[in-house]
Amino acid sequence: MGKKALLTLSLCATLATCAPAALAIPASPTPTPGSQVAVAYRLPGQAKVEGMNLDTYYHPASTQKLLTAVAALLVMGPDYTMETSLALAQGASGPDASGTVHGDLVLRFSGDPSLSAKQFLGLFEALRKAKVKSITGRLILDVSRFGGLSRGQGWSWSDLPACFTAPASPVIIDRNCAFAELTTHGEGEPVTPAIPAGIPVSITADAVGIKASQYGRDCEMETNLYQGNAYHVQGCVPIVRNKRTWPLSLAVSDPLRWGRDWAARALSRLKITATGGIALSHEPVPVSTALASHRSKPLAHLVRYMLVHSNNLYADSIAKNLTYEYLGKTATYTRM
Repeated sequence: MGKKALLTLSLCATLATCAPAALAIPASPTPTPGSQVAVAYRLPGQAKVEGMNLDTYYHPASTQKLLTAVAALLVMGPDYTMETSLALAQGASGPDASGTVHGDLVLRFSGDPSLSAKQFLGLFEALRKAKVKSITGRLILDVSRFGGLSRGQGWSWSDLPACFTAPASPVIIDRNCAFAELTTHGEGEPVTPAIPAGIPVSITADAVGIKASQYGRDCEMETNLYQGNAYHVQGCVPIVRNKRTWPLSLAVSDPLRWGRDWAARALSRLKITATGGIALSHEPVPVSTALASHRSKPLAHLVRYMLVHSNNLYADSIAKNLTYEYLGKTATYTRM
């Protein structure tokens, strides 16, 4: 294998240029060398299960997405949508002539894996159109739909900074993934990290540039993920001709803070003050007047995206919404 191929494989774990994806293998009656295959089937009218390697245990991996898809479509239907909404809390009123809302506003999340930051910020346009200038109460983020851990037991700790293991929280904005860049300045020189303006994360680095031919021998790039959606990059970054900047795609560590920070940004953009600040509620908050809402595309579309891209975040979100709708209780990994 050449140096270029080795470099590509080494970088795939961290860089956005090599996002994990399901790879299709052409159908063949002959298994790929080194693979293990098990098949189980039952012919119509027969009780006996036929097949090959029926008693061999395999890790189900992404084949579980097929079960998630079937169960979700059967229970919730292909037209089911996930709604993110903004409303007056029960007992709140306004805005009055001065643009004041008296009481609390409620921002309710549903774990919509497709909700973008642009769509999220667009919800607050209803406040601008209503000429809201201040809120005497709080902006409450209702995160009651999902509970417990936002990551499943057994997830590899070394994968946590990568976007394909973004946390499945009731708050999902931009796939709970932040994008950044590392700029190299020469061999042995520290790299410079940069985050697009307005993205509520922080990143530091003490990694240095290194010749591409030496990358992966004694030094590699490592990304550490800390509380508060802070990242630190250390080790080495390969210097490649005509490519000084490396893109990074990084999962957030604290999705609830991610939601609070995005909500704070939305209020700041509109110069709206909330006297009580921004609060979280893990219990459903009663609302009265709806102000704005955003609905995802129908479940059939979300399921198709999940299967075609083997997307873990979509799978977890769909499974948790299925749990919530079927049991009528807060969805957790234990109840799934």
